[in-house]
Amino acid sequence: MAIKFDLFENPVKEGVSAPKLHAKVITKDVVTTREIREAIRRKCTVSPADVAAVITALNDELYENLSNGYAVHLEGIGYFSLSLKCAPDINPKYIKDDDVQVRSIKFTPDKDLIDRFQSVYLERKVDEA
Repeated sequence: MAIKFDLFENPVKEGVSAPKLHAKVITKDVVTTREIREAIRRKCTVSPADVAAVITALNDELYENLSNGYAVHLEGIGYFSLSLKCAPDINPKYIKDDDVQVRSIKFTPDKDLIDRFQSVYLERKVDEA
């Protein structure tokens, strides 16, 4: 099965005459926790309830460890860490704790996981007329 992609123009930047293109995956749909739970159940001997409990516990552990200032490494998957934000024009002398917020959770995949994608088949989406 192929991963479908298409080409999209980058946002136009001042002084650039020809916009550059970037490839982007055309997502088919979203796989839900329920579907993943069933797929894992079929691959091993645990019950769907056990898989759900592990996913819930993993969510709690990620939150707890990230909230305590740790990065989290799941071997074979990757690293999770927090990304922060603050106003770009803030004066470092007067910054308060309230001036900084969590922007998102950053994910950096393990090299082994990335390497597995070297053999996937990519296919450009063809517009149907």
